[in-house]
Amino acid sequence: MSVSKSDNDHKKDKGTRSNIKETPFLPILGNPFLNELFNNSNIASNAEVKNIINLLCSSPEQYIVLVPETKFMLLAIDDDSGKTYRQLCSNANFLKSHIINVSLSGGPKHKTTNPVNGELLTLNNKTVYIRKGILRNINGFKHDFTLKIIRQTFFRSFATYIPFGACFHIMYIEQSVEGNPRYPGIHHARPKIVPVQKSKSIFLLPLDDTSNEHSIYSFHEVLSQMPKLASTVGKLFKDLFSSFTVREASSNDDLNECFTNVMSKGGSIISNLPESTHNDIKAKFPSISLQHSVFDYIEENIYDRFWAKFLELNESEKDSEIEDAYEYIDSLSITQSGVPEDWIYNPKKLQYLEKRVLNAISVFKRLQFACSSSQQCEILYSTFTVLTGSNTKDISDLDLPSIDADTLMSLLIVVIAHSKVRFLNRRLKYIKLFCYSEENIETGPRGYAISSMEAVISYYSDSLNLKRLKDYSLKNMNLWHLIKAVSSDKNVENLERNDPSHDKILINKITKLLDPFKSPEAAYKIPVDSFIRSRTLNGESCLMLSLLRNNYLLIKTIFDYRYIFTLDDILEDQTVSGTTLLSVALQIENPISGELSFTILQAHDFEIEKYCNIKDTKGRNIGHFLFHNYKLIPILGHYINWEDRDNIGRTPLFSIVRCYDHQSYTEMLKTTLQIVRNWYASHDLRFDFRKHMDNRDNTLVHIMKDGTSLHAYLKMFPCLDLNHFNAGKQTPLMQYIRYSRLSCVKQIIMDPRLELLKTDDMYQMNAEDYIKVDRVENVEDGNEKTNRKIMNILDNEITQRFSATVDQCTCSAVRFRFDKSHEMCIYFRYYDKRIPNERNDTYIIHSFNSFVKYFRLMKMLFPETYIGDNDLWFPAYMKTQDMANVNYSRKLRLNVLMLHVNILLTFVRFNSTLRSSPLSTEYLSVQRALDEVPYLRCKTRVQTEALQASLTSDNPRTYILHPENVGNYNAFLKISKVSLKKLSKMMDKFYRLVTFSSTKEEDVIYFEKNIEYLASRSVKKDAITKNLDCIPVQLLSLLSSQKQYISGAHRAVDDVLFAECWKLMKASILEMLKRIDNFLETKLQNWWGLFGEIKGIQDELIKIMNSENAKKSNNKDNQSSEETAGNCYR
Repeated sequence: MSVSKSDNDHKKDKGTRSNIKETPFLPILGNPFLNELFNNSNIASNAEVKNIINLLCSSPEQYIVLVPETKFMLLAIDDDSGKTYRQLCSNANFLKSHIINVSLSGGPKHKTTNPVNGELLTLNNKTVYIRKGILRNINGFKHDFTLKIIRQTFFRSFATYIPFGACFHIMYIEQSVEGNPRYPGIHHARPKIVPVQKSKSIFLLPLDDTSNEHSIYSFHEVLSQMPKLASTVGKLFKDLFSSFTVREASSNDDLNECFTNVMSKGGSIISNLPESTHNDIKAKFPSISLQHSVFDYIEENIYDRFWAKFLELNESEKDSEIEDAYEYIDSLSITQSGVPEDWIYNPKKLQYLEKRVLNAISVFKRLQFACSSSQQCEILYSTFTVLTGSNTKDISDLDLPSIDADTLMSLLIVVIAHSKVRFLNRRLKYIKLFCYSEENIETGPRGYAISSMEAVISYYSDSLNLKRLKDYSLKNMNLWHLIKAVSSDKNVENLERNDPSHDKILINKITKLLDPFKSPEAAYKIPVDSFIRSRTLNGESCLMLSLLRNNYLLIKTIFDYRYIFTLDDILEDQTVSGTTLLSVALQIENPISGELSFTILQAHDFEIEKYCNIKDTKGRNIGHFLFHNYKLIPILGHYINWEDRDNIGRTPLFSIVRCYDHQSYTEMLKTTLQIVRNWYASHDLRFDFRKHMDNRDNTLVHIMKDGTSLHAYLKMFPCLDLNHFNAGKQTPLMQYIRYSRLSCVKQIIMDPRLELLKTDDMYQMNAEDYIKVDRVENVEDGNEKTNRKIMNILDNEITQRFSATVDQCTCSAVRFRFDKSHEMCIYFRYYDKRIPNERNDTYIIHSFNSFVKYFRLMKMLFPETYIGDNDLWFPAYMKTQDMANVNYSRKLRLNVLMLHVNILLTFVRFNSTLRSSPLSTEYLSVQRALDEVPYLRCKTRVQTEALQASLTSDNPRTYILHPENVGNYNAFLKISKVSLKKLSKMMDKFYRLVTFSSTKEEDVIYFEKNIEYLASRSVKKDAITKNLDCIPVQLLSLLSSQKQYISGAHRAVDDVLFAECWKLMKASILEMLKRIDNFLETKLQNWWGLFGEIKGIQDELIKIMNSENAKKSNNKDNQSSEETAGNCYR
């Protein structure tokens, strides 16, 4: 559909554009690209840009404008030209590269390549590819690119050089398709100075050991990436390995000779290679130590035979003693290995050490699978670095003392006890005898690690030390096994051995172990290495073990030893994963959780608050588990940080709201909401729904279980966004419809903050698109009934919001669908409230082409109405036929088209003549195909009958019209025409002003969200924090003040419905002016013509009559003269 203009309109446009420099332009837009196209104050002097605008205006449906994101346009610089992208916007070729043709029919100048498959041409004949939100280069561009499409929308023009009401389809992309962009960033005035901490702590030793000659690449990698080399040396090495044997070696010297021989032969294979091959290896692997790599390669291939023989020739009684002791020391606690008390009595430090030990054990266990001296050496060194914390950044958050050699020894004792690695003495001996570089294992960090391991093994070789470790372990094992042997009140794990008949006996045995320490004096003297203070590898104390057993009698018995397990012990007891006693009690839903809570409440408020907000490894505090015992929420709720988010982004409030299966869900949620509200008030904070979103961007509104809960939440917190999209591009209403939550739909639909037809920026889907109903209703399907009820609620709400109810009847378009023949159909919902106690709604389905025919037929039947048939009534930019569906662009156009159809229906409903016409009555309330012939025949018949009635009327004065009446009509219409023209100009200016205000409002919101990026002068998130210390103080101050100003700015809602209605109101005025011109130029002119002709005929008739009268008078005079003369004669 093309924009047509009359000659007069072209003259007016020409006059307007010739004076464009004199026209005052509105302020610039935030995006330079948009400003260059749609708000260009120099358009009159830029013929190329002017031609682009004219092309877009002539066929807006055929083109999509790719608009680079605002922050990119403001910050980026093109490396090729050295210009900013703000400057490149003025280049017409740059603009053409960002305008794509989406017409399937193509055109004489711009023919699409293959739009169905996503290949599209730009205005300067470059090819791009768009699919699944990604824009790629195909042909014609200097640089390759893969860009993300951020969103798409329609840009409503406000510039005077663009026709009124014009809209352009635009897609925001993250960068420009032209040039080679870079970002200037913040200028670093001076380099950062990182203070060097002087300490003799072991974990501050250098980790990047430059003296280490261990190659980065293994020889396996060299062979895999150089097939020619592999084919050359592969067979030689295979023969070498197959011929290697240690059967005849009877001593270490023989074994050493075998090792030296095989290494010599393997080395000669490599040394005999051509120099060009060595150069190729160095070129491909510049940092490789080829000799070391080959050494390891040979050792790995002979290790199994060589290691077996080495063990046979080097038997060790010390190794046997240590391995026999493993069975008796597997319950050794970290508190019993000699770790200093200042580490053990600090729960945070102890938890840190336990994590290190667990990680070190997993590393150290790999030692028994190592197949070379280098691998074994690296495992020992890795164990050392894990224990000292040298490979992590955790120590930066802790005020830890230095890990001295004695502490390291204590940790290694625990690691060896629980790793149970065999042949420790012989492994160290093997490393020393057959390592590649002796210097590497005698000096530096690796040398220190090996010497430390030797010292620990020497400790284990002492029988007294082993006996002491066994005693510790056996006492721990005795207590732990008694606790674990007690039955569980809730056999959740379905354990076969859960017999409660022996519980009393087992608990009595436990009490006998604890009774010697129950007095205050004895409890005070409990040593740190006592079995009572022992902890498992996971950091579980005997208190924690009893809780995990979930036996109330056992838990109660142990907790009643108040002097042994004090309040401080309860507050400080945490596992390696950060789990506290109360969190475990809540998770297992044991009644002890209530008693434990009241015990904790005896502490100071700051201690209680600190305890309640301890996070486990999953980021959860006590509040995340309170739904297990919701009666504790009023008791502990005031100490919970309700904004703490776990690893998946859920706050305690979020976790409680999601607990759908809770027996007292409604009561629990009401209590929680009130506590949360009081918590915010007590901390002088404002409730922010964004702080209660999970990692999928679900708000609390998204996850509400039912309408009752949703009503309580909406009533409690007014500052909510009911239209927020989650990561799945769904609003809460969409999610309710998707999961058939009828009560939630009923509740949220009543809230005025809801945007009923809000669409996502990717798939362009609204709430109506998520309705799941079949064409034919299935009465037996319960979900179908629920979904149909939801559909009726939404349809009714759409009808109330977007259509007019007149005479208790209303009709609205509720959705678009494509039938089997791919024809676009409109689903109308017609309501007649005059029908009581019956179904008063009807579905009417018509094709869109049928609706256009209905509207134009309405104009033919009632030509004098204000409804027109030009492009403002059916805009070209909404056209979907013969247009490629680029990134769901068709759905975007359909959404706007549905809104437009409802506006047109409203225009019809407000006109009594059109509303009551048989055409509207039948078309909008009865499912019947539109046939225009009967209506046109009826109109012709009515017109003919009226004409015949007027001609056969007996009253001759019925249709008499005097000239003075016509003159009054003429004067009235001309005065009305002047007034309507003034109104039309005013509406034009107002429309453009409102459109500009809405566009600038979007700029304000955008700059508020991205002001940090603009301050750091980069679009990358890490650049903000990276450059924060380099941003000038003045800029930070300006940033803060600007953000406060923007946050407090008044925000006008961008009402698309208002703009479209205003546009059609002006179109109605233009149609009225057209009808006035038609009346003045045709009917009145015809009347005056007819009046002149009739007047002329009247004058002729009068002349004839006067002539005839004169003749008759003369005849009478002659006759009377003759008679007089005759009388005289006689």
